[in-house]
Amino acid sequence: MRNGISARAVLRGGKEAAPLSLVYFVFSASFGNFAVSEMGLPPWYAAGTTILTYGIQAQIAAFKAMLAGENILWIAALVLAINMRFLLMSAAMAPRLKGLPMLYQIGAAHLVANGSFAAAVRHERSTGCRTAGYFLGFALTVYGVFACGALAGSMIGGTLSPQLQEVTAFVLPAFLLAMVASGIPHQRVFMPLMMSVSALLTLFLAYWLSPSAALLLGPAIVATGVEGVRHVRNG
Repeated sequence: MRNGISARAVLRGGKEAAPLSLVYFVFSASFGNFAVSEMGLPPWYAAGTTILTYGIQAQIAAFKAMLAGENILWIAALVLAINMRFLLMSAAMAPRLKGLPMLYQIGAAHLVANGSFAAAVRHERSTGCRTAGYFLGFALTVYGVFACGALAGSMIGGTLSPQLQEVTAFVLPAFLLAMVASGIPHQRVFMPLMMSVSALLTLFLAYWLSPSAALLLGPAIVATGVEGVRHVRNG
């Protein structure tokens, strides 16, 4: 344990962040794709600003203001106003981070997001533990997956044809629907396998049928298969 932060708490936070991380991956990948394919931004710029801003609502508003030719000071004020809640969340987390060097505290403040803050508060209320270990593990995991999503979405927007871009928009949401529908426990091996099967099946259906049909059929087929396997294993 260092500065009141235990490795066990960090690992627990990272493990419990897995489901929410997938949602953040979808958001950042979708926005990265949108920023490149619809707004005409370079992939490196779309990915870099998404990762550094870590606030898609503010980023959308900023990009629209940039396209409209607004003054840079006005854009900065707009982003600050939209992200004001993160300043308040960071202030609320500050007492848990007092034992860390100032540079680490600044880095931890950048990791604050709606989901990670809510998870940290819920963890404190349920366990009574007020150290920052759980928050850091949870927030680092979510942010890391968010960054990967931004990179993936920007690459998709810059390399795939328009037809395939329309199809890929349905792949990850289909996986999330399948995960929710089947109530799958977050197992390290089974979850990536199901994600791959759901994504490939939905991609195939969207390409040969239609995106809307794939969004309905892909998750249903995968969820049904998962429930069938679970029923057989439970005997």
